[in-house]
Amino acid sequence: MGTSEIVYLILSLIFLFVCAFFSSAEIGFIKLQRIRLKHLQEEGIHGAERVAKIMEQPSRFLSTVLTGISFAETIVVALGTIFIVALLGEGIGTPVAIVVIALLLLIFAKVIPKTIAAQHPERIALPLSKPIDIISKLFYPLVIVLSWIAGRFTHIAHSSTMPKALISKEELGTVIDMGEEEGVVDEASAEMLRRVVGLGEHQVWRLMTPRTEATWLEQGITLSDFLKTYAESPAQRYPIYEGSYDNVEGMVSTRDVLAALAKRSINRKSIVTDLSRSVYFIPRSKTVGELLGEMRAEGYLMAVVLNEYGGTSGIVTIDQLIEHIAGEIEEELAGAKKAYEVVGARTYKIQGSTRIEEVNEELQLGIPEGDYQTVGGYALNLFGRLPKEGEQTVDGELKLLVAEVKDNKITRVFITKEKRKTEPGTPLAEGEVE
Repeated sequence: MGTSEIVYLILSLIFLFVCAFFSSAEIGFIKLQRIRLKHLQEEGIHGAERVAKIMEQPSRFLSTVLTGISFAETIVVALGTIFIVALLGEGIGTPVAIVVIALLLLIFAKVIPKTIAAQHPERIALPLSKPIDIISKLFYPLVIVLSWIAGRFTHIAHSSTMPKALISKEELGTVIDMGEEEGVVDEASAEMLRRVVGLGEHQVWRLMTPRTEATWLEQGITLSDFLKTYAESPAQRYPIYEGSYDNVEGMVSTRDVLAALAKRSINRKSIVTDLSRSVYFIPRSKTVGELLGEMRAEGYLMAVVLNEYGGTSGIVTIDQLIEHIAGEIEEELAGAKKAYEVVGARTYKIQGSTRIEEVNEELQLGIPEGDYQTVGGYALNLFGRLPKEGEQTVDGELKLLVAEVKDNKITRVFITKEKRKTEPGTPLAEGEVE
C-alpha cells in the first residue's frame, strides 16, 4: 500500500465523518421540538438562541446540510473507490467498492448518526449550531440559490403564507393525555388542564344560573329581610333588581354585609342594596375564557347574561367560572343545599337546578345534551309539558320520577340508572314499579 492509497483512505474516513456530522445535524435540529427550544431559550441555555435563529429559515438550513451531505458522499465514493481499486485491482475492486462504500455510508453516515440525533436532539443540535452557522455563511451564495429554488417549488405546492402555530389545540390535548399516562401530571391536574384548553369553546350560557333559578334581592330591601332571604337561600352573592329581573341594578356580596355588621355601620332597618357593587352585562355568545379574563381585569364578581332582546337570561359569578376550571368547590355557607343525594344502589335524588354537566361528571349518568342546561330542564324536555309530582318517565337506561314541582318548575327529581333501555319519553303510570 503506497502513500497515495493511505491518503485516499484517510480522506475517505474524514469525509465519512463529515457526512455523519451533517446527517446528525439534520435530524437533531428537526427533532428538537419548538416548545422545548423555547424553554431552553428562556433558561438561557448556551446555543439555544443560535438554534432558534437557524430554524427561522428552515429552507436555508436544509440547503446547507443537504449540500454538505451530497458533497461529502461524493468525495467518499470517489476516493473510496480509488483506494479499493488500487488495493484489489480493477476487476474485483469496482464491485467490492460499490458494496463496501454503500454499506459504510448507510451504517456510519446515515443510520447510526441519525438514530443518535433522534434520541438526543438537544445534545446534537446545541453543540453543532455554531459550526452549522459558520458553514452556512461560508457557502452563502450556493445556499441562497438552493434556498430560492426550493422556495419556488414549495410556494407552488403550498401557497399559504400563514405562519403555523407553535402547537395546535388538538396537539396540546394529546400532550396532556400523554403526560397523564406517563405520570408527569396526576388525573386531577390533567382534567383541569383540559378544561383550561377548552375555555375558548364553552359559551357562558351553558354555565349560568337561569334567571328563574337565581335568588334575587329587590332594590331597597332592608337588612332584616336580607337575613330572611339568606336563611332560606344561602349564597355568596345576590343580584339586585328593580321592577323586573330584566332591570338589574347590581349585586350584593354577603361578605360586604358581614363586614358592615362587624363595623356596626348598618342595623336591621338599613337598606342592604346601598352596599351594592356593579355587575358586568354580557351576551349569551361570550366564551368562558373571554369572560374570565374580562372579569378579572375589571374586578367584576358577577355577570348578567343578556338575550338578543336585551332581557336577562341568567346570572354567572366568578366562582362558577373558576369551578368550571378547577372543579366543584364545596359550599361553606351554612344551610347550602346539596345538589344531589344517593338514595339507592343506582338511584339519586337531584335538585332540579343542578347542571347536566355536573351530574354527568359526578354520577356518570350519561344524560344526553340538548336545549336545556339543568336536570329540571331535562325532565321538562322529556315530558314535553310540566309534569305533576309523582309522574315518571324513562329515557334509555334512565328512569325519572318527579319528586317536587314549585312555581311551574321541576325542583327535585329521582333518577335511577336501569340496565334495560327504553324509548325516550316513555311515560310510566304513577307508582308503577319495573
